[in-house]
Amino acid sequence: MQLLDGSVNLISLADDIFRWCQEQDDLLNHHRRQQRPTEFLRIRWALEYYQAGDNEQD
Repeated sequence: MQLLDGSVNLISLADDIFRWCQEQDDLLNHHRRQQRPTEFLRIRWALEYYQAGDNEQD
């Protein structure tokens, strides 16, 4: 939130935290879901982070 100057969509943040916990639980319990790599939250976060950096350079 500090990086966003306190401006954040709380519903989106809560949903992402829930999904992250679910993914971590799946990893710990060796559950594999059929999904594309870009659907994993950690990948989506990384993509959004680097895309935001590209927008700032323009």
